[in-house]
Amino acid sequence: MEILRLDGLCKQYPAFRLDNVSFSMEAGTIMGLIGRNGAGKTTTLKSMLHLVHPDAGKITICGLDMDTDERAIRSRIGFVSGGASYYQRKRLRELTDVTKDFYPGWDGERYARLVRQFSLDERKRVCELSEGMKVKYQLAVAMSHKAELLILDEPTSGLDPVSRDELLDTFLTLCEQEGVSILFSTHITSDLDACADTITYIQSGRVAVSGKKQALTGAYLSVQGPDAACGAALRARLIGARSHKGELDVVFDDDGKIAFADPAVSGSSYTILCTMLQALTGDNASILTEFAENLDGKPLSGSGDVVRAVGEGRKYIGVTLEETALKGIAAGYDIEIVYPEEGTSALPDGAAIVSGCAHRENAELFIDFLLSSDVQTLLHDSLYRRSVCESGANAGTDELKLIDYDLEWASAEQTGLLSLWRDITGGAE
Repeated sequence: MEILRLDGLCKQYPAFRLDNVSFSMEAGTIMGLIGRNGAGKTTTLKSMLHLVHPDAGKITICGLDMDTDERAIRSRIGFVSGGASYYQRKRLRELTDVTKDFYPGWDGERYARLVRQFSLDERKRVCELSEGMKVKYQLAVAMSHKAELLILDEPTSGLDPVSRDELLDTFLTLCEQEGVSILFSTHITSDLDACADTITYIQSGRVAVSGKKQALTGAYLSVQGPDAACGAALRARLIGARSHKGELDVVFDDDGKIAFADPAVSGSSYTILCTMLQALTGDNASILTEFAENLDGKPLSGSGDVVRAVGEGRKYIGVTLEETALKGIAAGYDIEIVYPEEGTSALPDGAAIVSGCAHRENAELFIDFLLSSDVQTLLHDSLYRRSVCESGANAGTDELKLIDYDLEWASAEQTGLLSLWRDITGGAE
């Protein structure tokens, strides 16, 4: 059940516009509202509370329309703000005596229990409280009239790490044990990791993204590395970047962590898949399922697509053959080859002379020709194959950890493995 919905919220200021803000929140969940300072978070919250009157749009809270049912809504929500101002010389007991009269549903026993739970001393004056205790006092007041939705504006702002963690634990307790829904704005991303179920990101007055935390964290990647390694194609997709002493931290949107061709249509991908299964421990179904999750369930239709997807910045890791990657580099793609530490397979092309052939001498001459230095260099330079001659270009694999590829097993298991793969992924994109 929805406890909050915003539809097309707009508010125009001389230097800022809240532009068509729309999102919803399920009851019994915690939503983090994030964005840079000035992005529109506070304006959005104030609009929900009718402290700011939007130019357009609709706000529905607890199934009620804010424009027509404001009084009823206010009795069912609570507002907490970090750094809230009070009469500094007033004692908490005095503030409570004034506040409770505004709420017909005030529960004195519940308030007393929350005061004990939060270790609040009602004899203390506001000026004697830490920032964390001020927030806890606001929570106690908000919960004492049985608020169904708590709207919190930067509640952890200015708190030390220990106090912040305690407060976030309190949010989780209220949500899980009391069934309270919580919407809180913050600029501290660790708060989101600690307790948020969903995240809404506001950028320049617009909702950039809104959804479940797991889905959003899976859809965006944070990468650190040398500044010089970030090519033009990748920079064009960056959401944010920070450079310091030659090291670059970047954040970008990700439509799939790994690019991989469907092994049902790509022989090289089937070879890679079998290499993976032979290198890793565990049952085949579990390994393939975990691998497919990192593809977002979308294998590509061919090996060339893997290189293009990485080179164009649509994917950020590609699993393919060395020669395919080298062809992509030669074509100008800004990519780098990395070999798995678990190992890789090496399957050279072969040439053989048929027993009893009529022109054996010519066949032997042809094989000698294939193995000559000139041809092996040509194969390397034009077809991007490793030389089979020790003296040839890019010869040998001594620098790699090689897996003994079981060709007979790969052939015998092909039908079953491809069927399992289709069941897990559904086939090519």
